[in-house]
Amino acid sequence: IDPAQDGAEEVFRVGDRILATVPYGAFAEQVVTPARAAWRMPDGMTFEEGAALPIVYPTSYAALVLRAAIRPGETLLVHAAAGGVGLAAVQLAKAAGARVFGTVSNDGKAALAKDAGADAVINLAGRSVNCRYTPAHRAEILESRVRSTRAVGQAISRSASPPRVWLQASTATIYAHRYDGANDERTGVLGGSVHRRRGHRLAV
Repeated sequence: IDPAQDGAEEVFRVGDRILATVPYGAFAEQVVTPARAAWRMPDGMTFEEGAALPIVYPTSYAALVLRAAIRPGETLLVHAAAGGVGLAAVQLAKAAGARVFGTVSNDGKAALAKDAGADAVINLAGRSVNCRYTPAHRAEILESRVRSTRAVGQAISRSASPPRVWLQASTATIYAHRYDGANDERTGVLGGSVHRRRGHRLAV
């Protein structure tokens, strides 16, 4: 913790168990970070969990709370529900009062997702995708995204009760699209694009 910040020594002391975010160099044995970027770890939290928390939870929070504004009673499908971001999404959605379904790839991961609060879990074992990026596979991946987006859009348009927001995870981005350079945490412009279909927001 940066001792130059007012009140830092009153909040954190040597020996305290804390988790923190740092701009760069987190793999070092010692780092300096502002006190505002550190939090005291609960007694039952491991250091592995503390290291993961500021990575996975802000990602899911940005998608579900800031972008989708998830509401009580809504239904959420979380793919890879036993991964770090997936588990965070399950927990945040349940805390918001949503009904949550998850997909996983084996029974062990199904148990993790259920323990995190998922109402129902679908085991997709044996239905994995070959992700070796050959030219043929890249073309297939691109076409599958187009087909899946079209299929979901058609289903929504025919639904008697369309979802308020549809997040298409395979094409979602927290940054606004640009082609003149790469986005990064310092210069990237937040936004993404929002498409509308029959009066319902489709955030992609």
